[in-house]
Amino acid sequence: MTTFRKLAGALALSASVAVLGLAPAVTAQAKPAAHAAAESYLVYIGTYTGPNSKGIYAYRFKPATGALTSLGLIQEAVNPTWLGQHPNHRFLYSVNEHPTKTEPGNSITAYARDLKTGKLNLLNTVSSTGEGPAHLDIDKTGKIVAVANFITGSVATFLIKPDGSLSEAVSSIRQEGKAAGPAMAKDDRGLSPTDSHNHQVKFSPDNRFLLVCNTGMGRVFVFKVNHTTGEIAPHGAYDFPGRSRHLAFSPNGKYVYIMGGANPVTTAAYDAKTGALKMVQSIENAPLATNPPKTLMAGSEVAVDPAGKFVYTSSRATNESLQSASLDGAINVFAVNAGTGKLTPVQTVNSGGDGPRSFVLDPTGRYLWVGNRGSSNFVVFKRNLTTGKLTPTGNARTDAGGVSAFVFEAEQ
Repeated sequence: MTTFRKLAGALALSASVAVLGLAPAVTAQAKPAAHAAAESYLVYIGTYTGPNSKGIYAYRFKPATGALTSLGLIQEAVNPTWLGQHPNHRFLYSVNEHPTKTEPGNSITAYARDLKTGKLNLLNTVSSTGEGPAHLDIDKTGKIVAVANFITGSVATFLIKPDGSLSEAVSSIRQEGKAAGPAMAKDDRGLSPTDSHNHQVKFSPDNRFLLVCNTGMGRVFVFKVNHTTGEIAPHGAYDFPGRSRHLAFSPNGKYVYIMGGANPVTTAAYDAKTGALKMVQSIENAPLATNPPKTLMAGSEVAVDPAGKFVYTSSRATNESLQSASLDGAINVFAVNAGTGKLTPVQTVNSGGDGPRSFVLDPTGRYLWVGNRGSSNFVVFKRNLTTGKLTPTGNARTDAGGVSAFVFEAEQ
């Protein structure tokens, strides 16, 4: 087991910060609208735009029967590859990850939801202050949006105005550095997997800290959140095995599960008072693929079930240079030891397609939805609440291409 070291909070960080006013925020976790018992949900799906996708799609989902109805393209947009919902469920936010030849990208867009029809109304779009925004999160009070910029390895925060629209960035901080060891070859964009690449932002359950996964350096950066101004300040950084890509908190807030972009899934104890992380366990997420040879199964997403009994991860194929390879992915199920937070493998199932980028548990916890970006489909699994195991429902859709994100909203 690799011992990680705490890094100085100011580790080679360069920051540019502007300050705007923000009403005082309650730091206790806000309770979301109670919609887990809803009969019907609208499911918004973010995508990579291209020949088979034009933006954000929507579906009507009824958990009692598993019935799924396509509502088609609900909002044309450029690469809305990650979506986030406001705690009051009136607003939806998306990254616009990459520019196209004719449309701008590298931005964050705010939408107002029509609560009766589910349609989205554009509020505004602001610069993400970096290239390749890959992920965003909204704080528990609904006052701040944070975004991770992958290509430039930076994180930015924005204020949410009363009408749901976004301010310009109030913080923009770049993580400088490279992964330890030899550098890996650059791709056709001049990027190396060992460069600084932020891939996820996540507010802590008590809203005091922002955690940022830097998959290039394999670190989780921790920032202190100022709820008066919306700014963030470096607070610490931690090394973990396997190029930290995404993380998820246990429901009780005691543990953080970190999905490595290379392979391992790590359990870390979380100190809510200090924001510190301490590794408890790091185990293999998925084995080496044998067909074709020298294909690695790299981690992509992680989630914890509502009861905190099971952890779910996804894995997808890459070559030795960590470039995506065409091969079906997998969803891995782990049981959680309630006393230690440690994981034990339970099941591995085919993801139902090539290159799973993201998955999510529905609000009832009875279904798991997987977006397979490589094969431009999404697949729905039924979840056994006792064993945690997954069974395909037969719902595999190709009417939204390049699927990369899901948001569930209860229908009124």
